[in-house]
Order: sequence, then structure tokens, then C-alpha cells
Amino acid sequence: MSEPVLPIHFVAKDVFNDANVEQRLSSWFDLLRLECEKLNLVSRETLNTQGDERMVSGLERLTVESILPLQVIEQEQFDSYLDIGSGGGFPSIPILLTKQIKRVTLVERTQKKATALQRMMTKLHNNFLVLPINLDDLKLPPVTFDLISLRLVKLDSKIIRHIKTFLRPGGVFIYYYTPDTHLDLSSFEVSNYVFNDDSGHKPLQCTLLRKKMR
Repeated sequence: MSEPVLPIHFVAKDVFNDANVEQRLSSWFDLLRLECEKLNLVSRETLNTQGDERMVSGLERLTVESILPLQVIEQEQFDSYLDIGSGGGFPSIPILLTKQIKRVTLVERTQKKATALQRMMTKLHNNFLVLPINLDDLKLPPVTFDLISLRLVKLDSKIIRHIKTFLRPGGVFIYYYTPDTHLDLSSFEVSNYVFNDDSGHKPLQCTLLRKKMR
């Protein structure tokens, strides 16, 4: 039986302004644009989309979609955070710039993207790892993280097994889509959300999976 979907309406400009870290995000956008001159980390359309007084730019929009699930969690501080398939830094960098996170681990199997992330992260956070490996090759102690995120990578049974291993009891896994119904999610408390606004953009489907306590 699938979980009910909870609709949430938002105003992108308000979410971005409420993040209250506009200067840090703006500095990161500058770093990202420089990296995109060497490597296609985000689409050219996203880089060139400008906002106005009511709307947000392309990069701001991706930032808003990255941090929307954290508003539902309503938690300001995390001890250790893992992002799987980090790419150009969404959702990981907006999350670490808007929340208090002690340790960050970014897994990105493409070496060139991992190198770009490494350069950006040296200017953004003082306690991080960027690992140019597949998730299967991640060698860390069990129950290491209290926050894990996954975007633009399809969730499958193998990834779920890794999540169950690395996520602490009570920790939260953010999946920026809706899981297939055949997946065994019995180890988690599951909440499905659809975030939408009046901009005409496709609604954001997101699932929060909190690992059950023993």
C-alpha cells in the first residue's frame, strides 16, 4: 500500500529569501559559473535564467527545490551528511549553506565533476570529503550519517541497502522523487510530498524516509 501524497504550496522567492544566506549562496553561484566554463555541471538555460522582483533565477530555483524538504523536516543542525551522485552540487551545497552541518561527504563517480566539487567546497566548508567513487565502493562505518540525500539517481534495492547501512536510526533520507512501489521500505517511516507553486514549473515530488528506531 502506497503512502498518501501531501501537497505543499510554496512561493519560491519567499523560500529563497527566508534561507537568509543570500551572500553565501551568491558567492557559490559565482564559483559554479566559473566551473561551468570548464565543465557542464548545470544546463546553460539554468545559468542564464534571470529572476525579477517576483520570480527567482534558474540557480535560485534549483536552490529552492533543494532546500524545500528541509522545511518539512524542521531541523537546523545535522552531525553528518551524505549526498549520493552530487554532480554540480544540487541539492548538497544549498543544504550545507542553509543548515548547520558538521561533516559533509559528497559521492560523485565522475572524476571531472568530483574535482570541480572539490575546488568549490574548499571555499564553502571546512569539514568535507569529495569521493570520486561509486556508492558500492564507499567504505565507512555503519550508521555514520543522520542525513542522506539522492537526486537524479534512480532509487533501487541496492541503494536502499546502502541507505539502511549508513543512516543512523532516526536519521532522514531525502529522495527527490517518488520511490517505485516494489521497493522494500519497511525499515523507514515514509512521507510523500508534492511541492508546487504558481510559476508553471513542474511540481517537485519528494519522499522523506526516516529510519525506524530499533
